[in-house]
Amino acid sequence: MDSDGKTHSSSSDSDEFGSTLREIIQADDKNAYVSMMNRVKMIHEDEVVKQNIVPHDYWSSILLYNALDIAKALLEGETGQIVDYNSRLEGGLPLMHYLALFRKTKLIDFFIRHGAPTGGKCVDTSQTYSNFKGMLPLNVALAAICTDEELENCYSKNSLLEILTVLCHPLKKQIVETVRVLALHTKEVEQEISYYVTEGKVVELAALLMAAREKVMVTIMSQDRDGSSSDGGMSIYHGLWNEFVALTYEDFNHSCCNQRDNFAKMCKDRKVATMSTLMLLELFEKAGDVIDAYFQQERTDAHGVVMITVEQIAQDVAWMSQEAGLVFKYPGSSRSKLHPENIKPSSFALKAKCLVEEGKLQSRDGVKNTIIGMPSQPLRFNQTTFPSASPVSCSMTRSIHSLPSSMNSQTTATVEAQVKNTIKSVDLPLPNFLLSRHWGLFALAIKRKIRAV
Repeated sequence: MDSDGKTHSSSSDSDEFGSTLREIIQADDKNAYVSMMNRVKMIHEDEVVKQNIVPHDYWSSILLYNALDIAKALLEGETGQIVDYNSRLEGGLPLMHYLALFRKTKLIDFFIRHGAPTGGKCVDTSQTYSNFKGMLPLNVALAAICTDEELENCYSKNSLLEILTVLCHPLKKQIVETVRVLALHTKEVEQEISYYVTEGKVVELAALLMAAREKVMVTIMSQDRDGSSSDGGMSIYHGLWNEFVALTYEDFNHSCCNQRDNFAKMCKDRKVATMSTLMLLELFEKAGDVIDAYFQQERTDAHGVVMITVEQIAQDVAWMSQEAGLVFKYPGSSRSKLHPENIKPSSFALKAKCLVEEGKLQSRDGVKNTIIGMPSQPLRFNQTTFPSASPVSCSMTRSIHSLPSSMNSQTTATVEAQVKNTIKSVDLPLPNFLLSRHWGLFALAIKRKIRAV
């Protein structure tokens, strides 16, 4: 009887403790939390080792209620508890990966400032998060972007304009800021940028450009005057151009032979993905500062109500691109009415351009925002029309190195025409697509027999 009474009393005390703790965390009452943890240590002196590590269920509640003050107290050692950065939370996700998935930007920043690692990979997760296996927190944050319902819809509409419109929305600011914090504090960021660029991951690349354009541009444009990178290889940007030329040649061959097999389709999809990537990079190289100034402006009122419509954001994005000499055109899309003559920028877009022209663009996190120049012989589009074709990434079933290594003059001329009119494959014109510098690169690709691709 006494034993049962004690058990019942112990269970009741535990329930009361849990309920009180949850209320304290929900209120983010740091003083009450520190006081409670100190009492727990005094009562359970024989379990000091166990109690000295922050339990994962505590973290679950802290993150759920976004208890910043309590988290800061734990990180600064006010409770005497040890923060285990390898703690696994819901579904087996490590602490930093969990923060990245649920976009806890301020907490991520707190953790990184107190020594939390950003280079750990996700392993042994539940089936729910099995897609995150082998990923860094940065990868998880970018993968989470692709699960955003609005961005998923944008991707299905095959529109770069739609993607940028969503990312520029004030309510998506936390998505971009989460990626920025992780990108600036991940040692492997250059490797990850290379992956997203070369694989044609357009949504993730757009988010990276919005968040850390300086990192992306320096990574892809790192090269010497001859177009080669510091290690003697070809820079990512030049490599993409070579790949685009090679894929155009392969697509031309398939068209001549009337081939409609899976490999022909994959070549075509890959060509569109490469083209979309190049166009996105070109847009941010030319208009990146203005887009950044536009994004940084406060476009919500004191109550958090958005002061601009989605339609106006789309017009602003199209206008900023147009000002940089790049034209969006999406027949059949929800933005098809955005003809250059009909675009009217908002006061936010006009102010963004003014800030850049006057050199008043504010820096974020102490990183100076400057226009990142292209290489000494820049490869730029001229009056580019952005395609509506799907920016899809695909896996090639055979290496691009197996492309034919020689072309006669007649074939070369035909392929040149195919490159100039490549957008016709997606029913869009591309006036003056390649400049003379681009044909120099095209000739270089032929000379090297596509070996650099």
